[in-house]
Amino acid sequence: MGRRLALLSLLLTITVAACGGDDKPAAEARPSGTQRTEVVHWSPFDGDGTLESSFQTQELGNGECVGRSLTIGSPGYRCKAGRWVLDPCWRNADGVVCAGFPWDTMLSTIRIPKEKFPTHVREVEQAQPWALVLADGHRCRILQSSHVTVSLRGRPLHVDYDCDGGLALLRNLTRGVVWKVATAKWNHGRYAVDPSADVRRVYFG
Repeated sequence: MGRRLALLSLLLTITVAACGGDDKPAAEARPSGTQRTEVVHWSPFDGDGTLESSFQTQELGNGECVGRSLTIGSPGYRCKAGRWVLDPCWRNADGVVCAGFPWDTMLSTIRIPKEKFPTHVREVEQAQPWALVLADGHRCRILQSSHVTVSLRGRPLHVDYDCDGGLALLRNLTRGVVWKVATAKWNHGRYAVDPSADVRRVYFG
């Protein structure tokens, strides 16, 4: 009788342990450090409208702006100086200051006379983040144009972001407490796809 009770107790313990995983709170299932996606509205200027002192700058000379930013929309601009085309750029006293990524410490400046600065530029809303950081540390920036598609469960999706390490993000960014996005990486003749990677931080301009 004692051996039967001991065996029954053991089976009950195993059953409870096997079923308990489905009842865990969602927060416990999230990767460490991704309890909530951080939304950052990034600007090179401080609260007084002056350039943050932590940045270094390089001057690219005289140039012009050709329209609103394709990466952040308003209030950004797309500008050029010589062979350089920069986006996004923000207007300052002497022209514009431009950043490639929100984690850059070196910014570029272009001198643009006030009379040559575009005055009739339509407002553009940018719904997608300029850049984002995944929970695993990959840093990604939105592509200004892309014609590449990757199949996800038989559904073709455009590549919207280019990341370090050869990773790409697909056009299925989902907002929530923790934002999700599909990743793709070329591997042995095909794309290896993760349909739902966690996003740690998103940047808007």
